[in-house]
Amino acid sequence: MVEHPTATWEPMQDGNVFYRRQQLYSIVGKLPNLSDYVIAGCRHGGPIALMRDNSKVVALGRVTTPFAKAQIQVYSPAGEGLLLFSVDWDQTKIIRFGWTSDERLVLLNEEGVYRLYDLQGDYKQHSLGTEAAERGIIDARIQENGLVAITGSLTLLEIKGWEGLSEPPLVWSVIPPDVNISRHVEVLLSVDSTILSVDNLEVVDQRISRGPFTHISPSPNGKSLALLTFSGTLWVVSTDFQRSMAEFETTTVPGAVGPIRQVEWCGNDAILVTWDSLVLLVGPFGDTLTFPHSGPTFAVTEPDGVRVIGPEVCDMIQKVPASSLSIFRPGSTSPSAILYDAWESFTQRLPKSDESIRSIRPELATAVDECIDAAGREWEPYWQRRLLSAAKFGRGFLDLYNPTDFVNMGQTLKVLNAVRFYEIGIPLTYSQYIYASPSQLVKRLTSRNMHLLALRICTFLSLKPDTVVKHWASAKILRTKPSVTGSGKDAELSGDEEVCKLIVQKVEELQGADVSYAEIAKRAWEVGRPGLATMVRLLA
Repeated sequence: MVEHPTATWEPMQDGNVFYRRQQLYSIVGKLPNLSDYVIAGCRHGGPIALMRDNSKVVALGRVTTPFAKAQIQVYSPAGEGLLLFSVDWDQTKIIRFGWTSDERLVLLNEEGVYRLYDLQGDYKQHSLGTEAAERGIIDARIQENGLVAITGSLTLLEIKGWEGLSEPPLVWSVIPPDVNISRHVEVLLSVDSTILSVDNLEVVDQRISRGPFTHISPSPNGKSLALLTFSGTLWVVSTDFQRSMAEFETTTVPGAVGPIRQVEWCGNDAILVTWDSLVLLVGPFGDTLTFPHSGPTFAVTEPDGVRVIGPEVCDMIQKVPASSLSIFRPGSTSPSAILYDAWESFTQRLPKSDESIRSIRPELATAVDECIDAAGREWEPYWQRRLLSAAKFGRGFLDLYNPTDFVNMGQTLKVLNAVRFYEIGIPLTYSQYIYASPSQLVKRLTSRNMHLLALRICTFLSLKPDTVVKHWASAKILRTKPSVTGSGKDAELSGDEEVCKLIVQKVEELQGADVSYAEIAKRAWEVGRPGLATMVRLLA
């Protein structure tokens, strides 16, 4: 039986605010012991990458370490292995790795060379320049749209004209330009007892004396900072350091053993602090919720919550959305709650449904809208259907109501439920889907070679399938080989003709696709198939 939405709600602020922990996937036995690895997580329901932590001692013959130190493993949030590849930097240390917004894994080494890997293991290599090669890179922070590195001479590589650090910072972080008021990358460095704010114009000493800090974590909207001192005090402050918002002593948390692993934001309202087997959520007024785990966890901040990957489950912790709270909160008398109750009464053939509808007639349109929105916020299809049915029921009593939102939500939920399936493993929420756009989701599926699902979504949402077809054609060229029915040039010719026919057939099936045969021919030439390139080029 499906749990009621309120089963996982936990109250904060004297019951005025609720948070919920939604199990996304069961991943028992699918991941190695996370405490043995360096981990990077991709936002918006993206994958995680694991690399063996060379600072940890691994016993000889230990079977729980599935790959060597020169290898990186990529898992979906459902615990499915997406990619395992070796890095041929045998003599060079990997300084940092992280994810871009389009799910490419960035690896940066100590010589300033960085690679962008796609989910097929292919990469493009770049360099940060001669200064990085000569001085070396000692640390870096990788964000979705770029990276900032500290060189061996203790300068910030991409901050022009600024220098002056006498020793490496204890901890540092980056505020991306898209959430910064100045629209520039801002770097926060913990030096001695203060914090330095650095952008491309100046360096500002914030002149605070509460440091040094072990963790600096900016909120997703860039307006707040979570700072953890060496003494264990969690301090929340505005990014301009003009307003102190909250303080919390982590040393008094029952059951917390060992050092703090992570300090991450849960949306923009609460902060998640993790130990080896304990996850603590700290609310804006010092309220706390604890979530025990059987082993180490890894948390990924999302715009609307935080994803927690543990030894057995992958969870989403978030503030209960306003529409869900309005409908399902015990004792709620909101119009949407009354509408939902009226629909339930109607399905049970109880006479009070008509009376309930009459009582909210002036607010009925608002109640319908709220039921539609709440359907998008629920993970279980069972509750999605019930909320949409309640909205449809209420809509029948309205003379003039635009059904566009209702239809769009139904389409959106079909797409979300498809990509949330564990074999796809993209636990995208409705808010993340709207923020990133359907086209971005199609690109993510395409990069995973899930072309069929991507094409079906394009058809379902009336999106142009050009990008999917181009990627499919390139993947087909890479995967296929000349036919073995002949030999020499005859074999190559036979294989090329077969691939060319498949490409033409697919493009003709998708009549709305604007595909450049010249680009496909160029790709065939790049991978060493000139015969196929010539055949495709003749079609242009």
